[in-house]
Amino acid sequence: MKPYYSIIIILILGISSCKSKKINAYEKRGHIVLEDSTLSNTAIHHLIEPYKDSLSSIMSEVITHSDTAMKRIKTEPETLLGNFVADLVYDYGKKQDASKVDFCLLNFGGLRNSLPKGDINVRHVFQLMPFENSLVNITISYDSLKSLTSYLAKQGGQPLANAKIMIKDSVCQEFSIASEIITSSYTKKTFTIITSDYLANGGDHMVFFLNPIKRESLHIKLRDAILIHCRANDPIKAQIEGRVIQLK
Repeated sequence: MKPYYSIIIILILGISSCKSKKINAYEKRGHIVLEDSTLSNTAIHHLIEPYKDSLSSIMSEVITHSDTAMKRIKTEPETLLGNFVADLVYDYGKKQDASKVDFCLLNFGGLRNSLPKGDINVRHVFQLMPFENSLVNITISYDSLKSLTSYLAKQGGQPLANAKIMIKDSVCQEFSIASEIITSSYTKKTFTIITSDYLANGGDHMVFFLNPIKRESLHIKLRDAILIHCRANDPIKAQIEGRVIQLK
């Protein structure tokens, strides 16, 4: 997909929601709502108009199917949607260099929409991931990994792939990578996590990624990695498998 198409698609998806939010805000303040959009929105509409037919065709293209709805849920420690995206990101990283990536960590807040049961089209993927976030490999120390696990425990979980955490009373009881429990005696002292550049920059309070041992861009947007995976797999699948366990 051409880069300018991505920008225009995001504008199309955002115009109606932004407009309604502005109108609601004005109404609450007692202002009169004008029927016309702002000048900036008018300019955007003029920019988009020539591309609407071709973009509609692109966005409606069915690229895969799902036998199960993958819902956007932020209150559960582990979700089908979170596992699905984390798995495909981890798999993409392993395909680039299998020796580098230990596990994947993302955030529930970055997944903006559910994926339905049945046909999955390009529009669904853009709604799921409307941001221009890119994938990066971040190498951190054991001490930073301890901070990461403490963060996960306090958060009650985030999307993980190739890693599991046991939590009790918001404290990490056990953290494992590829079924191997990580302790202070673990021989490997550095860990490489594939994630988004937003999180690598400390987004969503993930400060343990700041000042890493190494940072490497994979030169691909997270959304494009999702599109590649969906086009290559039909149907797409995910399962809950105890990656985040809350002990009582």
